[in-house]
Amino acid sequence: MRFLTDIIFDKASFNIPTNYRRDIASLLKESLKRTSPELYNRFYGDKKANPTKPFTFSVYLPNAQSIKGKDKNYLKISDDASNLRAALFISSYDPIILINFYNSLLNISDYELFGSVIELKHFRLLQEISFNERVALFKTVSS
Repeated sequence: MRFLTDIIFDKASFNIPTNYRRDIASLLKESLKRTSPELYNRFYGDKKANPTKPFTFSVYLPNAQSIKGKDKNYLKISDDASNLRAALFISSYDPIILINFYNSLLNISDYELFGSVIELKHFRLLQEISFNERVALFKTVSS
């Protein structure tokens, strides 16, 4: 199972570090900590055990420009109002875990991400894809 939600940023223009996935992981951890502490402790409670997580996530940043800075590289989100969003995909084989993420992300408010307060909107359950052939062609959103 998988779902998609839109991350809406409140700033008109800002920079995103190239290691932005770490910040998204922090958002997911914080959402679980606030609303589902038992699941948070199962995945993140014992730092030495570091269990395999039965979920994955990806982020799509439409129209983000890669900028090579003097000291570090970053992604720039432009002033265009339609660009002030990102898509967050979360997938898991376990529907209980996905439901917990859905409920926990619904309750996130006033969370700061990349120096911008975010709002999560438009949660959509995505259709499962069935494979009927032995060979499959995959299209990715990375550049």
